[in-house]
Amino acid sequence: MGKEEKKITRRDYLKYTGAAIGGLAVGGALGYVLKPSEVIKETVTAPGVEKTVTTTLKETITKTLTAAVTPTYSAYHPPKKVELYWLVRDYNEAEAKEFLKGFYEKYPNIRIGKLEPQTWKGLYEKLVTLLSSRTGPDVCEGYSPRWIAPFYKRGYLYRLNEFFELLPDETIPDVCPGKKGFFEKAIEAVTMADGTLAGLPNRMDGYMLYWNVKLFEEAGLPKRPPKTWDEFRDFAKNLCKDDPATGKRVRWGAGAYYTPAEEIINHFLGGKVWGDGGDFISSDFKECLATSSEVIEAYKFFIDMHLKDDAWWPPMTTATYQDFAAALAQGIIGMTFAPSVTLVDALTKLGLAWDDWGLSDPPAGRVARYTAMSGNVWAISSFCKEPRAAWELIVYMAEPKRMAALTVTQVAHRDALKVPKYERLKDDPLKKDGYYGSIPLINSKSPLYKIASYYDIVTLYTKAFEACWEGANVEEKLRFVKAEGDKILKKEFGE
Repeated sequence: MGKEEKKITRRDYLKYTGAAIGGLAVGGALGYVLKPSEVIKETVTAPGVEKTVTTTLKETITKTLTAAVTPTYSAYHPPKKVELYWLVRDYNEAEAKEFLKGFYEKYPNIRIGKLEPQTWKGLYEKLVTLLSSRTGPDVCEGYSPRWIAPFYKRGYLYRLNEFFELLPDETIPDVCPGKKGFFEKAIEAVTMADGTLAGLPNRMDGYMLYWNVKLFEEAGLPKRPPKTWDEFRDFAKNLCKDDPATGKRVRWGAGAYYTPAEEIINHFLGGKVWGDGGDFISSDFKECLATSSEVIEAYKFFIDMHLKDDAWWPPMTTATYQDFAAALAQGIIGMTFAPSVTLVDALTKLGLAWDDWGLSDPPAGRVARYTAMSGNVWAISSFCKEPRAAWELIVYMAEPKRMAALTVTQVAHRDALKVPKYERLKDDPLKKDGYYGSIPLINSKSPLYKIASYYDIVTLYTKAFEACWEGANVEEKLRFVKAEGDKILKKEFGE
């Protein structure tokens, strides 16, 4: 890591101080005479602000220095008691309860009438049920950024643009996040085609490649991750190992988990298809592209790694990310995919030293290098009776220190990375300007992420992949996906 990167990742929290600098009358002999129309421009540096001040000098010279601008946020306090229903991710329940103590002190008239934890598995289906029946939640921080457009297009989410503009440009510690601190890709992911901001990102990351450094050395591979998908397959085959006594495979080159169904596309399949210049539906939303050369090739690529090379760890459809972390640590697999920081804690707890494993951008395709987007997004339901009160909950919890505590992977705001929790990552060579290399590679503009029928389409693709994993014909299954996918798109968008 270069000096500049170390400087960036170790920045302290911005300190805000206010100073009032009054008008300074400058009199006396100056040794020369200024014409009445002469203008002096000078840069004035005051605590918290640097501005160019223009003063016109006529009979006397007067310099007015602009006072330092201290960020402010005008909180909303409802006149009567308000109760909200908050659906929280299960791993955030303890922190949420702790932070609510401070929230209640600041907002005595806003209460969480129902705090419901929910696991990742089944979350999408639960949200569909609750939102379609208008039974809650008022606010949720567990939305995947991939779900925001589908839910917005169904009329389930509240427009946040006006609320977002209430935030100051810079963070106010312990109060609220600053607008400028959110990663551009994170805001782009939750901004709809009509300009609506449908959510506020809490976590934003892409899927990255984790690899076991010692296994690479043992296999005689270069001391770096694979650069392309073809090299990824070659590396995987070289990493495989059989038991000399039984001849049975005891190490596989790669593997990836997925739960729920959509993650087959988002963990690895999408990176290959997008990287080779393809997509899963057309940009005009009229056609399912299941039979395109890029999709067919990607299916065969990964299925062949499993059925022909025996280089992909078999329990893909049943294992959790903790299982894959353990497999990577124990040398059962050499490479795996996961969101950018998901496995960091798991690998550390399993005893792997920092130098024993690597975290890298995913392999590149023939055209580009892409990854899918992952994360958590705050959103307010369109039927919430007290949206401004719900916004105050979001603002309080999205303050960078609290955001960091409520985020298990890559935070969506630069200032949250200054929290000590992330100091363990300070020497990671992929840390660029406070984020991991995967964020600029996120394909947030894929038409797949812009449709209300997103989950229906990806489920079709996933079911086909599962069947092919068991030996079904790739072309046959993808023809079925195209036929059914075209029907789904026609229903949503018409002819």
